[in-house]
Amino acid sequence: MGKFIEEFYYGNIDPKARSTKQNKMVQKEMAVLTQMEEPLTNALNDEKKKWIYA
Repeated sequence: MGKFIEEFYYGNIDPKARSTKQNKMVQKEMAVLTQMEEPLTNALNDEKKKWIYA
């Protein structure tokens, strides 16, 4: 337990980090999402982009 606390203290452990290595379906869907994000964002006009980044 002491090693865990020390690693957490020095920032070597991120409590919010999640791994998807075990779930191949999630990895595949995240890849699709990442590929489609830029073209979809570019298709928006400036007014609608403000809604996303507000």
